Amino acid sequence: MKKILVSLFIMLIVAPMLMFASGALEEQTDEGTIVIGMQQVSYAPYCIAIVEGAQARFDEEGGIEMNVKYGDGTSEGQVSDLEDFVAMGVDGIIFFPWISSATRTALLECADAGIPVVVVDNPVEDTDLVVSQVATDNYLAGVENANHVIEDLGGEGNIIILDTPENNSSLLRANGFVDTVSEYPGITILEQQNYNADQQTAMNIMEDLLQVYDDVDAVFVCNEDGAFGVYAALEAAGRTDIGIYTVDGSANGVAMVLEGHITGIAAQQPYLMGYEAADQMIRYFNGEETTLDFALGIEYITSENASTWEGY
Repeated sequence: MKKILVSLFIMLIVAPMLMFASGALEEQTDEGTIVIGMQQVSYAPYCIAIVEGAQARFDEEGGIEMNVKYGDGTSEGQVSDLEDFVAMGVDGIIFFPWISSATRTALLECADAGIPVVVVDNPVEDTDLVVSQVATDNYLAGVENANHVIEDLGGEGNIIILDTPENNSSLLRANGFVDTVSEYPGITILEQQNYNADQQTAMNIMEDLLQVYDDVDAVFVCNEDGAFGVYAALEAAGRTDIGIYTVDGSANGVAMVLEGHITGIAAQQPYLMGYEAADQMIRYFNGEETTLDFALGIEYITSENASTWEGY
């Protein structure tokens, strides 16, 4: 198991899930192997780590088989995969909704079929349709990035924010960041723009903004892919003096910190996320209480501690 370097922050909201009939895991395994459908938005290392963590927990329990589908990065693909799982009659589903609102119809189909769902990474609005949501405390990730920006700039400076507001995780990160820096009158947010969680788009936006502003001190980008795009734009413009702050903690991101290209990262724990999501599903099948909002903490990575962070 990957090293767990941070404590869990568990919001004590217990999900009774009255709409699902919860039976004991032992009774179900007497009838045959339980099958869990696992849907991930893509083959990204982050998603693979979630799958590996879930598999580890199911292997510990025994009697559970995981059917994994990796999507094409679109909500349409996710909905299709979830509908396939419903048609297959799986016993439960764990999935990472890229755009939460776009998967609501599929969640309703799961509920109608009596299939329990555990969501990872990106919370959904319709919490009555899920057993549990296991995700990074994304608001905290934004707050911690803001605190480091404020400290590094001495409470004064000009900032650009790149986010993806249709993605709940990104929205929470941006909100945490903005709420924190807004308490410092010396900090000015020059621009806040949507980069659609796309590296090329982030690079293009940053190139354009550098033509407008010559006094940028820091950029907060809501995920590493965007941060990589921002760095490419800053490097090409000879503006590597501008700090880049982001969220994720992949091996590539940590390497960028060690090389001085990214200033700080609020690191997530996808392996642990998958492990805990599987544990919530097992608890459900055992008739035990589940936690509706299960929030994982973050480890903040800078040049001072990056060499100790494994990444994913």
